[in-house]
Amino acid sequence: MNWRPYTSWTVAFVEPRYSINVGYVARVMANFGLSKLVLVAERGDKLRSATARRYASHGSWILDAARVVPSLGSLRSDAGFLVATTARVPESPAEVVRRPISPEELMDLAGGREDVVMVLGRDTTGLTNEEIAECDFVLHLRTWTDYPTLNVSHALAIMLYEVARIHHLREGGGLRGPSGPTAEELSAFGGIISELLRALGYRDARARKVEILMRRLARRGDRDEVRALMGIMRRALALARPPADPGPDVARASPH
Repeated sequence: MNWRPYTSWTVAFVEPRYSINVGYVARVMANFGLSKLVLVAERGDKLRSATARRYASHGSWILDAARVVPSLGSLRSDAGFLVATTARVPESPAEVVRRPISPEELMDLAGGREDVVMVLGRDTTGLTNEEIAECDFVLHLRTWTDYPTLNVSHALAIMLYEVARIHHLREGGGLRGPSGPTAEELSAFGGIISELLRALGYRDARARKVEILMRRLARRGDRDEVRALMGIMRRALALARPPADPGPDVARASPH
C-alpha cells in the first residue's frame, strides 16, 4: 500500500463527556487507518467503558492503545502541528484566533508530515478561544445553514475523508480505483483531442485551455468512460477533417 502520512496523525479529544462519542471517534479513526487516540483531561475512565467499546465496533483496539494527558500543552512536545477544529468562524476579520484554513491548505502545509495532531473539542461546548490559540491551525466545516455544529465523530469523519481524498488525488491514485484509465489510454486520449482541436480550428491559447480541461476530465473518469469519449472524438475527427483530394485522374473520370 502507498505511504499515507496522515494515518500516523494523532486525534486528541478534549474532555469528552459521552462514552458513545469516544467509541464513535475510535471507529472513524479505524475506518481511515489512524490508530493514535489521546483523551485530554478525560474524567470517568471512558476508554474502558462498555458503551465506548460497543460503539467503537472493530475500532475497539484503538481504545486499548489510547492514552490520557492532562492538557493540550502536554501534546506540544511531540506535535509538529496542532490543528484545532471548530464549528464557529470569525464574525469579523479582526478575529484571527478562529480564522480557518481549508483541508486543501492543511494538506499543503502538513500533508507529508506524520506528527500532526487533530484536536477535537468537547462534545458539549467545543474548544475555548484559549485552547484554539494554543493550536497552529484551525479547520472549519461549513454547513451553509444556521446550525453549523456537527457531532464530533461526524466532523472527524468528514475531515479525514477530505484529507484522504486530497492525498490520493495528489498522489495520482484519484478516487477511481483499479478501473481508471491507463497511462497509455490517457496519452491516446490527449493525442486525439489535440488532433480534433486542430481540425476544428482551435489555435494557441484557446486550444491549450480546452486540451487541459479535457485531459483533466479524462483523469477523473473510469476506463469505460474514457474509451467512450475516445470513440466519439474519433468519429468527430473523421467528420471534421476535409475530404481527401481524389486526384486529377479520378476527377477526369467523373461523369459530367
